[in-house]
Amino acid sequence: GLIKALTIGDGSGIDQQQWRLFRETGTTHLVVISGSHIGLVAGFIYYLVLKISARTGLLRWPPPRVAAIVSMVAALFYSALAGFSVPTSRALVMLAMVMTAVVLQRQIRPLHTLSVALVAVRAADPLAVGSAGFWLSFFAVGLIVYAMAGRLGKIGPIRGTLKLQWYATVGLTP
Repeated sequence: GLIKALTIGDGSGIDQQQWRLFRETGTTHLVVISGSHIGLVAGFIYYLVLKISARTGLLRWPPPRVAAIVSMVAALFYSALAGFSVPTSRALVMLAMVMTAVVLQRQIRPLHTLSVALVAVRAADPLAVGSAGFWLSFFAVGLIVYAMAGRLGKIGPIRGTLKLQWYATVGLTP
C-alpha cells in the first residue's frame, strides 16, 4: 500500500496507524502527487530520453525535441493519475511552457518563462491567486531558477543539487 501511495498517490492501502505516523512526522505530502512530483517525473524522463536519443541517433529529430515531447506526455499521464488536481495542473502548465520552447527550439529566459507560466495559470484558473499554494509554487520555482541560473559558470551535478537544496531550504522556511 505504501509503494502504491508513493508512486501514484493512491493512499487507500495505508491504514490509520500509518496515516497518524505521517501526520505526526509531517510527511503526508509524500503520498500525494504534487507539482514537484510532476516536475521530477518529467525531468527524469527528459534526461533519460535525451541520453538514449542522442546515443542511438535512430530518430531524425533533434534529441531535445524528442525528449521534450516524451516528457510532456509522461507528465500529462502522471497528472491524470493524480486526477488533475490544482497543484499538478499548475505544474503541467508551467512544464508545458518550457517544453513548448524546447520543441520550437526557442531561446528561453527562465524569468520570462516563469512570467508566461504565471499568466497561463492565471488565465486557466483566475481564482488561483487566492491560494497560498499558488504563490508558494511560483516562489519555489523562482528560487530554483535563481539558484540554477549559472551566473558564475557551470557547476557539477552534486554541487548543483546541494546548492538547490540549500536555496529551497532557506528560501521556503517560514
